[in-house]
Amino acid sequence: MGDGNILMYLVVGVVSAIVAFLLGYFLKRYLTESKLESTQTRVQQMLSEADAKAKEMLLAAKDEGMKLRDQLEQEVGRKRREVEI
Repeated sequence: MGDGNILMYLVVGVVSAIVAFLLGYFLKRYLTESKLESTQTRVQQMLSEADAKAKEMLLAAKDEGMKLRDQLEQEVGRKRREVEI
């Protein structure tokens, strides 16, 4: 009976080790995939925000350019009128 108990404990130990390894593997895999998914979502959100900000900045730059052009045209018109007088 003593050898049977040792064999049983050995089998239980090996099976327990295998189960623990598999549980650890799948848990780590699940956590890694979850973190990857979360990171991908955050990156997409950051890219969308950056794209929106870039469009906003481009629009502001175009608006500022148009204002400057209008001011220059007014200044040129004023100078022409001064020269004509």
